[in-house]
Amino acid sequence: VTYPHGEATHRFTLEQAGAEVSGQHRGELYGGAIRGMVRAGTVELRSTMQIPANNIGWTFRGTVSGNRMSGTADMGEYGAAQWTAVKA
Repeated sequence: VTYPHGEATHRFTLEQAGAEVSGQHRGELYGGAIRGMVRAGTVELRSTMQIPANNIGWTFRGTVSGNRMSGTADMGEYGAAQWTAVKA
C-alpha cells in the first residue's frame, strides 16, 4: 500500500467461491475480516481493521490481471492510497 507519505506491507489471505471473495486482511499491526467480489477483471474488497478506540474501514477497488491485482484503497476519513497485490 502506497500512502501519500510512505508505504506499508499488508497481507490478504483470500478464498474465492464463484465471484465472492472472503478472508483476512492483515496490516503491519492490526487486521480484520475482508469480503468482496471479483467480476470480469475487476475487484472490490472491504475490510475493517479493529484498532483500539478507532476502527479503520478499507475499500480496495481495482483490476485483476493474471496473478496481480492493483487499484485504489479508500480509507474513509484517512484518505486514499494506491495498492498492488501479487499472489504468493
